[in-house]
Amino acid sequence: MQAPANRDRHVRKTLPPTLHAFQDQAIIRYYIKATVVRPAFYKENYRTEHVFPFFPIEPPRPVPNRLESYARRQHQFAPVVQPSTPTKSSIKPPSIFRKGSQAAVGSNSSPSSTTAPLQVCSICIDARLPDPAIITCNEPLPLRIIITKLNESPATIYLQLLQIELVANTVVRAHHLSRENLTSTVLISKSNMRIRLSEIDKVMEIDKGWWKDTPLPNTVAPSFDTCNISRTYFVIVKVGLTHGLGDQTF
Repeated sequence: MQAPANRDRHVRKTLPPTLHAFQDQAIIRYYIKATVVRPAFYKENYRTEHVFPFFPIEPPRPVPNRLESYARRQHQFAPVVQPSTPTKSSIKPPSIFRKGSQAAVGSNSSPSSTTAPLQVCSICIDARLPDPAIITCNEPLPLRIIITKLNESPATIYLQLLQIELVANTVVRAHHLSRENLTSTVLISKSNMRIRLSEIDKVMEIDKGWWKDTPLPNTVAPSFDTCNISRTYFVIVKVGLTHGLGDQTF
C-alpha cells in the first residue's frame, strides 16, 4: 500500500545537475524527445531521444568580504619530564669507608638528578573557509589552517601529518524514508613531514602551498536540493602535530 506524497515538500529551486552515481536508488537524467506524427493509418510515428549532461548556471555570488566560517578544536599535549644535568658539586667522590659501587648508587639518588617537568603546551586549531563557503571545480580549496598557542609554553610545534578530504553527502528520500550516501575525494595526504612551524605572537599558519596546486576535480557536481534528492559537501581536515624543545621532539 502506497501513501500519497507530501505536497508541502515540493522545492522550487534551480534544477539539479545530472546524477548517475546511485543508479540502484535514483538518477537524474535530462533528454530531448521528439515525435513525428504520420497521419497515415498504416504508418508508424517516428520517435527519438537525445540524452545530454546538464549543469545549472551558478547564481550570482555575494560581494566578497573578510568573514570566515571555521571549525575549531583545542588540544593539550601530554606533560613531558626532562632530566636535569647534574652539577660537579653534586657528584661526590667514592669514600674510603665504602665501596665504589655503593658510592655510585648514592650519587644517583642525590636530589640534583631528579627530573624537572616542562610546562604543558595547549593549542587551538582552526580550519577556516570564506563565508559563505563556496568552492569551485578546477580551483584550489580556499582553506586556511591556523594554530594558536593558549599558554606561554616554550615548546616548538612541528607539523607531522596533513590530510584534506572533500566529502559529498547525497540524501535520497522516498515518502517517509531517507538514505544517506557518502562519497569522499582525498585532495592531499602527507605524513612523516616534521616541518617546524614559524610562530608570530603565538599564532602559526600552515603554508597553503601544500594544497593550492591541487584543484578540485571537475567531477564534483554542485550542491542542490529537490523534492526527493539533495546533496551537500563538507571538508575533513586531519592535522598531526608534535612538540619539542630545539631539535628534540616528544
